[in-house]
Amino acid sequence: MPTKTDVNKNTIELNLDMPTDVISLGNNQLFQIDAKASFELKISGFLKNIKLKSEDDSELFYERAHNAITICGARGTGKSTFIRNILDDLANDKDGENLVLPVIDPTLVSSKENVLVLIISLIKTKIDKSFPNTNISNEKYSIWQKTLTDLAGGLCQIDGIGAQTNYGDEWEDKNYVLESGLQKAKQGLSLEVALNQFIKSSLELMGKEALVITFDDIDTQFERGWPVLETVRKYLTHKQLIIIISGDIDLYRTLIRRAVLESIGDTVLNYDRPNNKFHNHQNTWESDPLIQKIDRLEEQYLLKVLKPENRIHMKSLRKMVEEKGDSLSFQVTAGQGNSESLQSYLNKIFNKILGRNNKNQIYIDAILSLPARTIWQFLKTTQELTKEQSYEELRNALTNVNHRLTDIFSSALLSQNIDTDGLMSSTSFENRVFNAYWHWLSANKLQNKLEPYLPTYEHFNQNQLAITFSSLTALTKYISPKSFIACSLRNSSVNFIFQFIPNMDKELFEYLNTQNSPELYDFSLRASSIISHLSSSMRVLAISVPDNQSFTINSALKRVWGYKPSKDPKGKEKRVILKDFVAKIDFEKSRIEAQKNIYLREYWKVIELQNDKLSGQKGIFNRLSDLPSTFGGLPNLVHLLTVKTNTSQGERKSYICFPLLIASIAEILIVETEDEITEKLKDLVDKEILPKPVFLDDEASLIDDGEEDELDFDTEGKNTWGQFFEALSIWIAETKKRFQTISVSQQTLESALKRYYKNADSMCQENRKLDPYLGNLLHRHLIAFLSALHFEENKHSLNSKKLNSKSNPTSDRVFIENLGKDELEKQSSLDLSEYPLLDVFLSCPLIGVFLYPYSEKKVVHYQGINWFNTHVAQFYSYTGANQEKLDYKSAITATWKNSDNEVSFHGLWDILNSVPLNTSEKFKNVASIFKEVTVNKEATSKQKQDDENAVANKNESDNQNENNIPDDNENNTLGDKK
Repeated sequence: MPTKTDVNKNTIELNLDMPTDVISLGNNQLFQIDAKASFELKISGFLKNIKLKSEDDSELFYERAHNAITICGARGTGKSTFIRNILDDLANDKDGENLVLPVIDPTLVSSKENVLVLIISLIKTKIDKSFPNTNISNEKYSIWQKTLTDLAGGLCQIDGIGAQTNYGDEWEDKNYVLESGLQKAKQGLSLEVALNQFIKSSLELMGKEALVITFDDIDTQFERGWPVLETVRKYLTHKQLIIIISGDIDLYRTLIRRAVLESIGDTVLNYDRPNNKFHNHQNTWESDPLIQKIDRLEEQYLLKVLKPENRIHMKSLRKMVEEKGDSLSFQVTAGQGNSESLQSYLNKIFNKILGRNNKNQIYIDAILSLPARTIWQFLKTTQELTKEQSYEELRNALTNVNHRLTDIFSSALLSQNIDTDGLMSSTSFENRVFNAYWHWLSANKLQNKLEPYLPTYEHFNQNQLAITFSSLTALTKYISPKSFIACSLRNSSVNFIFQFIPNMDKELFEYLNTQNSPELYDFSLRASSIISHLSSSMRVLAISVPDNQSFTINSALKRVWGYKPSKDPKGKEKRVILKDFVAKIDFEKSRIEAQKNIYLREYWKVIELQNDKLSGQKGIFNRLSDLPSTFGGLPNLVHLLTVKTNTSQGERKSYICFPLLIASIAEILIVETEDEITEKLKDLVDKEILPKPVFLDDEASLIDDGEEDELDFDTEGKNTWGQFFEALSIWIAETKKRFQTISVSQQTLESALKRYYKNADSMCQENRKLDPYLGNLLHRHLIAFLSALHFEENKHSLNSKKLNSKSNPTSDRVFIENLGKDELEKQSSLDLSEYPLLDVFLSCPLIGVFLYPYSEKKVVHYQGINWFNTHVAQFYSYTGANQEKLDYKSAITATWKNSDNEVSFHGLWDILNSVPLNTSEKFKNVASIFKEVTVNKEATSKQKQDDENAVANKNESDNQNENNIPDDNENNTLGDKK
């Protein structure tokens, strides 16, 4: 026999063209080289001991040897393949000293067959094959025949063979007892001796030193496995026997434990000790004295029959690579004999599955830690991903791979009650994956885990699920850019919400999935609705804005311009009459104050140019619905970020939620023409008013949304508004094209959105430091998102740089430092080739319209960076649009005009700052532009008296009502209620 392994020390070949069944491998194809070397060493030791040992002639004690070699490993670790190959080596050794019997798999043996009888039959078959002439005259053969005959007499005494009892009516006959009965009893007692004599004579006849008997998979069925263990313990004890048993030690423990418990019986277990079923027993299971005795019995049985020193453990491929990586190369071969290293092969696969990331090694380690059979199936399944492929070919290949992965890991999926057939349905794929993914997370309390898709769990079942969902979500990139973004936004939004309502899984998903398979924007509306109702601390994440029925003039002036109305003698705030208030503005003084307010200094021009023509609220402050008629179509876009919701008391609330902008970007990526874009945007903003989630308020109910403002998305006759849609169409076409070539990871975007939510939550905690202007707050959200995206893309990059990871929700400073202030100050396009997702979003027109448009360095939290101009440059660089044909800066410019003048604003930052917010006094107060309203010299004392009378006559409830803004031509009456 070979005394040392013949494995090539340089290379182990993993040939994917070979079948996944138990087959004979070449010496350089069996990767369990340590196990093979250990087995060969043990065999050599056994043979040496056999030759040294003398016969034991003791009549009082029969010497027994338990020489079982245990091949230890879980299901699928390659035990059967290992056994086949080591037995082939033993059997094919011409000079070998071992008589090797065929492998016995008890699970394949008829339940009526006895294992011992089967072994004797296999030995006899070997002898008959070697000595086909039964009439031969051979002394050794005659001795062998006699030992077989002697053995047959005792076999009938084995349980399950012969009559059910040894003592029939014939035992009433004294002569029978003396002549036959006692002889049978003697044969039964000497069965072990007779068996050993039979084995010895068989080996002598064959000229061998040891008989090798192998049992495979005896741990999988108790009814078959336990009799085998007992046979090994009671009968297979001859010193010339080498027993090989494969299985999982943990399963053997279960087999033995069950047998011990059955032997003790229910009577002892239930009545001879305190038992929870019958007594008020507080002991834990582990502290139970009887259970401790069972533990010791189980332990001693294993130590006797399956000795620790004779156990050989199957190593995972990961452990082999880690231990032998320096001296051994693992090569994958397939097809025409092309070969590459296992590491390179798996890197190539996960680059295709996951996209650009630095997490490959985590997935590779997880795959190589799986059972060998599973690894082999994975390698064969993903083989087609190693080829050079077009975008369409790769999409089809990934779809096929995901279908097979759900089959390979079906047990893990089904253990979580996940429908594997429905999971890969092309209908509502992203919704199906999302629901299955969160079902898994919820069932295992993983909702708040930062990166649940990383296969870093202790149990390989969980790692299989993590790999499956990573692959399924990665497939969304090849379905559409919308699916790619949708998958990330859904997961990150629910992850954030779970931090506040961790015990409402069912209710949350019923609310989010009201439409069964909702579109992303509908889903995001509901998620935003939940966030808006979570807590008053969410006021920065869900920015409350007035709709058609909100605010008094007093509140609007106070919250936009910082104006503090005077109070009457009783200390009550005097109601401002807007028309008279406008007439009293001292524009010279107010202009000086306006220059001190960075948020409104440019907008002041609108007020100043109107001067004495101001007649009502328009121009002083704006509701969202006022903006399009005053500044053109561009302000309509802010409605994409608006969620309207009703409380259980019927009160309407409107909120601006930034994640809705990401959802809108995803939604428009499924259309192409300008007309389709227009219709899509109309559809997105025309949404129902949502009820307060019932799981946050038991009394919440659906309330009719009534009549809403008609938003004007008509582009005809509006040059810049029409150019915006042209620019958006160009960006969409380029993004669709880029998604076919750029390598991006869905995990990167999801991590970025989770980081954004974390940054936004920090904004909520730091709300006192945030000036309460809508344009300012939206810019803060944009920077929080873009900064998170830049950080995560860098983090997932193989060429990552050291970036500042600190979150500063009140300033652009960290993002500017990470991108490079010098480059940003040039106001030219940035080289974002290493950050393809950042390039996608920073160049998007729906992002650009909300960015800060100035370069003033004195403004500390904006750091002097004109993000608007940077965006414009990035748009041209990203899309390659012709600057002569498309004046993009004008396309995202909002304009106020009258018959004499006009004022243009780059983007919406300035004009959104004129929208009053439903903020609390906890926000930082800003300097009042209307510090003092100087009375017009032409004003008469009668006018003053009229003002005072108007205040005095107001009903007290009106003083407390902040639910209406007057229309343009009204003085002190309430606006119409829609």
